[in-house]
Amino acid sequence: MFYGYLSLFLKIFNYFKSVIKIYKLGFMKIGMVRRRKMRVSRRAVNRPKSTGRPTQAVAIAALILNLVLPGLGTIVGGRTGEGITQLVLALVSVPLMVVIIGFPLMIGIWIWALVSSIQLIKAAE
Repeated sequence: MFYGYLSLFLKIFNYFKSVIKIYKLGFMKIGMVRRRKMRVSRRAVNRPKSTGRPTQAVAIAALILNLVLPGLGTIVGGRTGEGITQLVLALVSVPLMVVIIGFPLMIGIWIWALVSSIQLIKAAE
């Protein structure tokens, strides 16, 4: 019975992994189109360059959001791929709590999300 649940979990995990890959590829294509347009437009030349680091307020908001729902704060902090993975795994672990495996999975994801938030805060300093 345990192996049946484990195989079901692995099938679901592989499905979401493939969805995330497709999702990332779509954003990459959109990003390439936007970059081409930005080269042509004048506004892109006059726009101030971003440092790529989150501000202190965004990092603290990300920490609070990760306390509530793991992955949401990581997405807000700018680490979209990592945040989506955390969020999907957190949502998958909720129905798996019926079987014992969901609890350690959720705790691990929650700790991972908190570490990501702390890294965002350190990067903002």
